Amino acid sequence: MSVAATRRQTTPYTSPSGGMLQKGSKGPEVLKLQKALLAAGFNPQGLDGSFGPKTEAALRAFQRAAGITVDGKAGPQTWNALKARAPGAPAPTPAGPSLRKGDMGPDVQKLQTQLEQHGVRTGGVDGKFGPMTQRAVIEFQRSKGLSANGVVGPETWAALAQPGSPAGPGPVTGPGAPASKGIESMLNWAKSMIGTPYAAVNPFRFGDVPWDGKAHKSVNGSDTVWQYPKGTRVFDCSGFVVAAYRQLGVDLAARGLASTSTFHADTKFLKPVTREQLAPGDLIMYQPKNGIGHVVIYMGNGQAIESAGGKGVTMSSVDWDRIKSFRRVPVP
Repeated sequence: MSVAATRRQTTPYTSPSGGMLQKGSKGPEVLKLQKALLAAGFNPQGLDGSFGPKTEAALRAFQRAAGITVDGKAGPQTWNALKARAPGAPAPTPAGPSLRKGDMGPDVQKLQTQLEQHGVRTGGVDGKFGPMTQRAVIEFQRSKGLSANGVVGPETWAALAQPGSPAGPGPVTGPGAPASKGIESMLNWAKSMIGTPYAAVNPFRFGDVPWDGKAHKSVNGSDTVWQYPKGTRVFDCSGFVVAAYRQLGVDLAARGLASTSTFHADTKFLKPVTREQLAPGDLIMYQPKNGIGHVVIYMGNGQAIESAGGKGVTMSSVDWDRIKSFRRVPVP
């Protein structure tokens, strides 16, 4: 084989000039990039040869899904990755089957869990692909520059599988003081519990004692009877908060703060904060509903994580109209 032939085989798949394309670039090379992104399933929202914010968003989404450097710039690494996604190239191995509205089962539950972990509300991790889950998928796809059709295919699964790429609020943003490394670690643990079922039954509600497989009546006065398979981990709302702060060596239960009634009371340990001071990791106490109080952990950007009846551990928007108080847990 000639040297020239060898070079033709190993030359990277680049733009016509071999230059770097980035926000602000214009011309036929940008148009080629936009077409390549569209062919790979990442819609730049226009084939106009102008590298604007939408092209950059689609490019970053592609880079994230391809597992390459996410810098919003198209250089040799990006062009080679695009070549691998070009028509005729082997399709990426999906992390799950194609899913759409009407589907049910564990794969839908996995989808809902991953969406919740990215900060996108699904209405509950119930294994049912209904209208709220479809809206969540579309919201996530739009945030990643994907084709927002509400159908979960390989590109959506790939974007969901990427860690640290929030489509919604992250755990360390919001008003007030920034989260410490300890608080950030605790919030990440809390997010890892999304999908864990709810039950207000002692001694299981703190998550450290596995369910015994029997039916038990709720301890919160609701007369609800809960039953889960033996070995299931469960939390109720205050039990989840206690378990989360145990990750930092803070035992709220030992301080008498293991129920929503005492969470709502003023204490010398929990420090009151204002809404303006609210920071990730702070506790939000809600006014009782049907005689039952509720406590959640603030995540930032108006989002909270909680264990709630009928939903288990999930992310939710803060119900600002139901606020009773805000409290901060002193962390060593």
